[in-house]
Amino acid sequence: MFNRLFGESDKEKMEFLEVRVPVSLVLVILSIVISAFAEEATMVIALLGYYWAWELIKRWFGVASIFTLIAGMKNIVLGVIVGLAFLIVGYFCGLITLLLATICYISLKMSKHS
Repeated sequence: MFNRLFGESDKEKMEFLEVRVPVSLVLVILSIVISAFAEEATMVIALLGYYWAWELIKRWFGVASIFTLIAGMKNIVLGVIVGLAFLIVGYFCGLITLLLATICYISLKMSKHS
């Protein structure tokens, strides 16, 4: 499963994950800490979710097809509902992908040291 998400070989996976995972985890921790003082800080986690989900969403749905679907609807309310559903699915897919990336990164680091 990790091969399809992050690269075929261990080297490709490490190149993909080496910068992204530590930076993402630092941003999540900072966002959680800062959210004690300002509620808007949790928006960083939402943006990270979309950052991690973007490739996944492009492969599953095709960005052009979703926007075409929304733009081609005759009922604007249905178009807005589809757009919001797309954003919600993207957010949760991104958070799951971030979690999987963290697990993959840790396992690659552990296997490298052993």
